Amino acid sequence: LSCLIFFVESWSREGKDEILDDVFGRNADQIQERYSRQIRQDELDEMEAAVEAIPLQDRIGHSMATIHCPDLLETETAPRLFLIREEFDPVKAASRLVEYWNLRVEIFGNERAFLPMRFDGDLHGDPSLIRMVRNFPNFRTFLPDDAYGRTVILSAPACDAEEFNVFGCNTWMKYIWYNVHIALRRPSTILKGIVYIFVGSSHFKLDLFDRMKQKMLVRSTLCFPVNIRAVHYFSLNHTLQSLMLPVVKFFMNQELRQRIIHHIVSSPDEMMDCARTCLPDYGIALENIPTILGGDYELNLNWLQEEVEFEQQQRNTITDGHVAPLAMEEELIGGELSEVILSLLS
Repeated sequence: LSCLIFFVESWSREGKDEILDDVFGRNADQIQERYSRQIRQDELDEMEAAVEAIPLQDRIGHSMATIHCPDLLETETAPRLFLIREEFDPVKAASRLVEYWNLRVEIFGNERAFLPMRFDGDLHGDPSLIRMVRNFPNFRTFLPDDAYGRTVILSAPACDAEEFNVFGCNTWMKYIWYNVHIALRRPSTILKGIVYIFVGSSHFKLDLFDRMKQKMLVRSTLCFPVNIRAVHYFSLNHTLQSLMLPVVKFFMNQELRQRIIHHIVSSPDEMMDCARTCLPDYGIALENIPTILGGDYELNLNWLQEEVEFEQQQRNTITDGHVAPLAMEEELIGGELSEVILSLLS
């Protein structure tokens, strides 16, 4: 049994210590205090000016969003989210916001990128996606928050890796984007960030490794307005999966690479022992470790259906005579579409 934490040697000892504190959650209270302050109007103005300073050809997605969905710019991609993520640096926040919208258009296309990030909005009209979330609900699912209030997301292995891999890169990315936006509905996610737990598939084969999917995953991670606090990767069949991890890390920046904790195990039983032993040290209690990792927590496989029902309620909410911000115009989606989606997911 071995548990390896990878570091880039060029980083200072102080920088490594700060990230280690972050990974273990030791500085969670300080982070919340730092990010909870009121954002000043001059910071918002500077960020807006920084966006405008980016050449138009490099911010096409954002420019189109200002025309097609100005409301979403103030809700789903509110400037404060990006300022918090970049520790109130308006230039970095502007760059992240612009990259976010460019990639959103690239993934969802012009027809869907400017609809709300809901299952009956951006994600409507993709039968492959509905089949994916119905057959593989563990691809991204939520666990209870950790001891420091950080959002915890599990990515569990598919029972049949070859069947799972038939889904294209865009289907993968749409699911991941939707999942992150669900997380961003929680104030704690914005302030305290996300901890990921990846469980490598025992069916992993070298020819199933998709370099483009991994590259798009990293690009998405680097543009979301949320902090990734730690990434736990449990690797079975480690001779192959350990070989692929450096390839994935190649696309990451130094900070994200520092946050990967690679738990190398040789059997499912050893993986469970490792999870029960290691994860509590990072603030994930035994009762919140899923049963597939040897813990006590039974996964909620109906989380997506519950989210669709929540979105349906939000869409039907009327506030001060106006449809709530999450709602869409009926002609865009059809009045009974949510019911159809729910029936497909059940």
